[in-house]
Amino acid sequence: MINNIETKNNLFEKLKRKKTIIKKQPAHTSIFFQLNFDEKGAYIKVVDKAKKDIEADYEYYNGYTRYVLKSIKNIKDKKSFHIDWAVFSDRIYLSENEHLIEQLKLCDNFVNDKFKRISFKEDLVRVLLTIEEKNSSLMVKIIYVYNEKELSKVLFLNENHIYCQGKIFQVLP
Repeated sequence: MINNIETKNNLFEKLKRKKTIIKKQPAHTSIFFQLNFDEKGAYIKVVDKAKKDIEADYEYYNGYTRYVLKSIKNIKDKKSFHIDWAVFSDRIYLSENEHLIEQLKLCDNFVNDKFKRISFKEDLVRVLLTIEEKNSSLMVKIIYVYNEKELSKVLFLNENHIYCQGKIFQVLP
């Protein structure tokens, strides 16, 4: 009987896993949420201070950084169950995930592609539409006005937010 128990224990020892299957990535000392643009729109990348893409686990962080990382993980998890043959990108687009903008607003590690901190402006931007007649045709121009000044080089984040020269503005509906 004792021999039988020892044999069972040896069998379990042989089957026992020596290594863990799931490995957690170590925490990076400094992470940043970098705003980038492509032909589809504005998207967020998680990068380190060397501007390299990283996979950061939210469990190693706290505060607003943790909230954003957890949201990004949830978005990626949801995307992994959704098959879209037309879209091959794993990028996190702000037009599809508007809630991230409010979370990023609270982070001091939200940067642009030049690694400059992005700020948020509280006052709303007005959208003006001008129509002029030139050479018997109508020319339409869209103007974005903030504090009575015209904004130039405007990029859209989503239908409610624009990016201009390191700042994010909310647009009047």
